[in-house]
Amino acid sequence: MKRVLVLSYYFPPLGMSGVQRMLKFVKYLPQSGWQPIVITPDHRGSYGYDAALLDQIPSTRIVRTRSIDPLFLSPRRGDPQAMNRHRGLVSAISAGCLPDNKIGWIPFAVAAGLKIARQVPITAVFSTAPPYSSHLAALLIARSIGRPLVVDYRDAWSQPNPLSHVPTALHRRLQRSLERLVQRHAALTIAINREILAGMPRTDGNRPTGLVLPHGYDPDDFTGPDPRPSPHGFVIAYSGTFIGDRGPVVLAKAVADLRRRRPDLATGVRIDVAGAHRPQDLRAVAHLGVGDLFVFRSFLPHRQAIELIRRADALWLIIAAAEGPTVSTGKLYEYLGARRPILASVPGRCAAAAIVRETSTGVIIDPGDHRRLSAEIERLIVAKLTGRRAYRPDFRAIAGYDRRVIAGALARRLDRCAALTGSPRGGVE
Repeated sequence: MKRVLVLSYYFPPLGMSGVQRMLKFVKYLPQSGWQPIVITPDHRGSYGYDAALLDQIPSTRIVRTRSIDPLFLSPRRGDPQAMNRHRGLVSAISAGCLPDNKIGWIPFAVAAGLKIARQVPITAVFSTAPPYSSHLAALLIARSIGRPLVVDYRDAWSQPNPLSHVPTALHRRLQRSLERLVQRHAALTIAINREILAGMPRTDGNRPTGLVLPHGYDPDDFTGPDPRPSPHGFVIAYSGTFIGDRGPVVLAKAVADLRRRRPDLATGVRIDVAGAHRPQDLRAVAHLGVGDLFVFRSFLPHRQAIELIRRADALWLIIAAAEGPTVSTGKLYEYLGARRPILASVPGRCAAAAIVRETSTGVIIDPGDHRRLSAEIERLIVAKLTGRRAYRPDFRAIAGYDRRVIAGALARRLDRCAALTGSPRGGVE
């Protein structure tokens, strides 16, 4: 079996959404002849732990290294409020870090990678980002051992992104240069959508060799009897993080409008929110007079988050207009797996909107249009009461986002990269 060295800063027992992509690649690549060896830090300062995720990959070698990370100044296994108290210090330290505040992981990751390569033959080196320090570490390893470098983008790097603060124009130029360096040496660049690939810097006058491999859903996460929504009331679930301009205000305005227009229908509405949220989110909902309809939960282990969205009558997605076209949140794909109607408050031209249209799983609504959102909620409630379907999903299109299918496509491209570079050097069996 061929071996791929995987650099993933976020990996179980962390349980945040950023870990799911690599967890599922590591889980399913062995079915296509590739055995991953994972390099990841021993994390501190995060509150989203889900050790049960490791049960999905019992035979995988995971090498945990040290790292110098400003977030490690936060209390180990703290809560969101404790982490917020450290945010100012962390932000000050992070502002001058290139490519990001995980740069302190690079020497430890490289040392671990080179040590592994001396022990066993490595066929390819694979890194996922953010953080983009992972790509730099992988580049150093791949160049040192003469193996192909494959880099994976879950978010855009040097392209404008309101969720990624770049202090000055000089910082952005330096980020662009670092990204160009990585692209110059990468055998293959993977991104979750074509919008990210289209905005990457040119090397030698050309775009990098690219492959779109979207996020997905794992059918194993949706096994067992389908927990049908309650026959009484109407539950809208949101699973994810509120950050930047991404918040619950438009949904709160929508249900407030529904309560004003159709109090008979609004009586049974409940909004179930699971994930990191801010004090201003709670205040905004209360200010709009619908605090009694919202249930805010903090981080949930993945299994519980899946159960929450499967029990809902509808699933809400929010991407703020300012976030740009490259954003595709991981929760969307698990919404597909849950087979529930999707109310997508997203820009009409973004990658997420294209997926909802392709799969016919819901409706696209301008992220600021609470009246249209209110009308669509009303439509779904009436459809439930009358036993009708509001939307007719395209299950063949949904099946294309199966994690097993996506991991198989990755394995085939890894095979091509390996064939171009020949047998791995060094190491002992």
